Amino acid sequence: MIQLWPQPSLQVLFPWEYFMSVDLAQFDQRLVSIEAALAQVQRRLGLAPSSANWVEQVAGSLADTPEEDYQQFLECCRAVRNEGSPSAAAEPRP
Repeated sequence: MIQLWPQPSLQVLFPWEYFMSVDLAQFDQRLVSIEAALAQVQRRLGLAPSSANWVEQVAGSLADTPEEDYQQFLECCRAVRNEGSPSAAAEPRP
């Protein structure tokens, strides 16, 4: 006779029950090791996020842009910023 359901003495865990039964300390330790391995792979591939300040990275990036082009860029930025403002026509921001 073939039995379709497990016997009561056998413990069957559904996927969600397995994860709920895992010790949190063990889970945390495994997660830390995975994060460390991922960081190592990212460093080897040159994909690791830069720890440098993003402001320092972009500062001076428009230094070689002609003044006329830079002023046009600023005007476009102001227009976009003021476009959504209800008081845009009455009082544009600098």
